[in-house]
Amino acid sequence: MKKTIAKVLTVIMILGFSLASVSAATPPGLEKKGGLPPGLQKKDELPPGIQKRFVIPNENKLTFEATIVDIDIEEKRIVVKDGTALIHLLVSDKAKIELNDAAAKLADLRKGDEVYLKLDDKNTIIEIKATAAEGRETILEGEIVSIDSVKKEFVLKHQDKRTLIKVDSDTVIKEGRTSKSFSDLKINMDVKVTVKEEKVVLIEINPIEYTKITGTIYSINLKDKELIIREGNTSSFYRLNSDTAIYVDNTKKILSDLKVDMTVEAYVDGITLKTLYATDLNYTMIEAVIKSVDTAKSEMVLEYNNKQELFNVDKNATIKINGINHVLSDLKADMQVKVKVQSDKIVEVTVLNDIVVYEGRLLTLQTGNTPTVTVEINNESKYFNVDKNVNLTDITVGNQVKIYVRNSVVIAIHEK
Repeated sequence: MKKTIAKVLTVIMILGFSLASVSAATPPGLEKKGGLPPGLQKKDELPPGIQKRFVIPNENKLTFEATIVDIDIEEKRIVVKDGTALIHLLVSDKAKIELNDAAAKLADLRKGDEVYLKLDDKNTIIEIKATAAEGRETILEGEIVSIDSVKKEFVLKHQDKRTLIKVDSDTVIKEGRTSKSFSDLKINMDVKVTVKEEKVVLIEINPIEYTKITGTIYSINLKDKELIIREGNTSSFYRLNSDTAIYVDNTKKILSDLKVDMTVEAYVDGITLKTLYATDLNYTMIEAVIKSVDTAKSEMVLEYNNKQELFNVDKNATIKINGINHVLSDLKADMQVKVKVQSDKIVEVTVLNDIVVYEGRLLTLQTGNTPTVTVEINNESKYFNVDKNVNLTDITVGNQVKIYVRNSVVIAIHEK
C-alpha cells in the first residue's frame, strides 16, 4: 500500500513540475490568450528581448519601444530592432504617426529613428510616436504663407502645422537645377525644406505651372478688375478673378492697393492673373491741376481729390512737356499734370498730352472780355483765343513767346 501511494505521489509531482514548466514558458500577460499573439504562432518562441516588452494595456492592445532598422513605404512595413530581435510589422492605413511630437507621414520616418509602437490584436501598427535619430535629415513639404525679408525667414504650412524656417548664408535654394536666392521665394510657393541637425540646409522650389511675367503696372481698372502690365516696350492686358492672389512686399493685399508704376512679378494663365507679387513704391503719383507756381521758392500748389496742397519742387526735378525737358518757369496755372512725389518733394512733372506747346513771334495781342493772340509759328500765322485768367500784361507784341494750348485755347503764355 505504501509503495502504491509513493508511486501515485511521484506521478503527481512529475505532472505538477511539467505544468509549472509550461506555465513559466508563457510570456507574462499572455496566459489568458491561450498562446502567442496572432501572427507569431509559427514561431517556436517570441524573439529574445520581446517577452518582457509586450504588455496588454487596458484597451487590450500591444505596445513597445524599438529602433527602426528598415522601412518599405510602398508595402507599408517597417523593420524594428528590439534587443537582439528584428521584427517585421505592417503599418495600418489609418495609423496615427508623429515625429518629434508633430504630425507626420510614414515617409517622414528614417532608419535609426526611435519609435514607440502601438499594435492591434493582429500585430498591425496603429500608432507610431517617433524621435528622429541624432544627425539625420528631416524633410518638410508645404506652402510658404509669410516671409520676413529682413530676418530671412518664412513660415511654412505643412500637414496642418506652421513652422518657422530660418535661412542663412549656407542654405542652398534651388528650382530644378537652377540656383535661386531668398528673394526668389514667394508667398503661395510650394517648397521642400531639408533640415539637418536643426539647420535648414536645402530649399527646393516646386516649379509653378503658369507663365511668369515681369514688368510694371501701366493702368488699373478697379471696376472691371483689369490690369495692363508693361513688359519692356510691350503692354499686355490681364483680368483678375476671385481666386487671384495679390501680394505687395509679401503682404496679402487687394486690387485697390495696387498702384500704377509698381514693379510686378505675375503668374498668368492666358489673360487670367493667378498670382501677382508687387513691390510697393517709395513715391506717390498724383494727377492734378496746377493752381500756382512760385519759381523763387521752388513751390507749386496742386489741386487734386477736391483739395489744394502746397509742394516743394526738388531742384533736380525732371519737368517734361510733350516729351521735351523744360524748367519750372514753363509750368503755368491750369495745366493738368502728373507728378511724382518722393520724400514730400516733387521730383518729376509731366504735363499731360492734351496740352500743346508752340513757340513763335507774337504778332497781335487783344485784351478785354475775349482776349486773343496771333503767333507766327514756322512762318505761318496762327490765331488763338486766350483763357480770360491768363495774365497778358507783361507780354509784348513782336517778342518771341511760348504758348500752351488746350482745346485751341491758350491757357498759358510767357516770353522766351
